[in-house]
Amino acid sequence: MIRTCLLATVSLVSIATIVITCPLSAHGDVEPDTDEQVDGLSDTRFFTVEFASGRRLTGQIDAATDRHDLWLRFTTAGMIVRRPVAWQNVISARQADRTWTRDELRDQAELLASPADTDPALTKLSSKTAEQVAGPNRTARSSLGEWTPPQPVNSGPVRQAASLDVTARVANWNSTVESDGLELRVTVLDADGLPMPVSGTLQAEWIAPRPVALVTRRYLIGRHLGPPYVRAGQWSRALSIHDDWSDGVTVRLPFQAEHPDFDLDLGDLGLVNVRLAVPGQGVLNASDAAVVLRPFSHVRNVRERLYGTRFFPIERTDRGQ
Repeated sequence: MIRTCLLATVSLVSIATIVITCPLSAHGDVEPDTDEQVDGLSDTRFFTVEFASGRRLTGQIDAATDRHDLWLRFTTAGMIVRRPVAWQNVISARQADRTWTRDELRDQAELLASPADTDPALTKLSSKTAEQVAGPNRTARSSLGEWTPPQPVNSGPVRQAASLDVTARVANWNSTVESDGLELRVTVLDADGLPMPVSGTLQAEWIAPRPVALVTRRYLIGRHLGPPYVRAGQWSRALSIHDDWSDGVTVRLPFQAEHPDFDLDLGDLGLVNVRLAVPGQGVLNASDAAVVLRPFSHVRNVRERLYGTRFFPIERTDRGQ
């Protein structure tokens, strides 16, 4: 884990403000350290934010918040901790006995935000923190003299990527009615099962079943005589996950030669295998073996049996079918 310390000298007293990035607890909740809060601090300054992943985080809205990211700030163990969250991952927030929707909170965030240097918690922490930072061999002097910064702190071993979590589904991302490709949700986990940032090369392979013709005494069952599975697609992408609080990134893989909406001899389920090569950490491998290639539709199934196509003339597709 990498911790970054930012030290600021304020007037005659040196106040250390520490900005640290750290993983969620086992339950995904990070609460302010109540022992370090200033007496009389109003609960209305704090928001409990619920994310799309189900996690919750309680803190104050920081002045760094913008239209792209919500920045939360809280005080814990004598540190001021800030963390950004993409607005798209926010579900709602609760302030005292009021609940804010994501859009309401984003619209009012500028009015609700406050900079860290106005946080009352700093008033109580300033003298003690300055003394701790100075240490027995360091002297925190006034702004009229010099102040010697503390020595860098060893942040410990670098986190190692241990496993890969992948889910896949067919998705439509243009103006026509058919599906356009496979959409993957890729998450890299460390040894504790927590999401972590990595950069590497992703390779994906799609395996689709193709029914085999079976001959009995009187009947021919099936529509195709050939191998039971085909390699329906292969892709390679550069992947970069920057936020270790993220529940993964979305990767879109357009269909290639095979398309389940038009190549009707393909089965309804498929498998997607993903390999992620991370420099210095090896290759992670994961598969989703239950990818629904054609979501069930009684109307489309009947039309396919009668006319050999799953689409109606009024529906626009890229292939015109």
